[in-house]
Amino acid sequence: MRRITVKKAAATSIDALAVGITFAFLNVNIFTAVVVIGTVTFILSMAGVKAGNRFRMKYKAKAEIAGGAVLIFLG
Repeated sequence: MRRITVKKAAATSIDALAVGITFAFLNVNIFTAVVVIGTVTFILSMAGVKAGNRFRMKYKAKAEIAGGAVLIFLG
């Protein structure tokens, strides 16, 4: 298992910081937002883990490239 560093964790959470700052300026029910965002994140993360386990060995090199491309595309 790869080790997750604080640097990597912070880099992947910058969007959450931006959303939090944006919510501070908008009239958003924070509880509802947290529940919806948390639920969607959990479901998509579990789907990604299941898909990754299923295709791990067969498409390893291509999956790494596709994952990087998705992150670049999302900005």
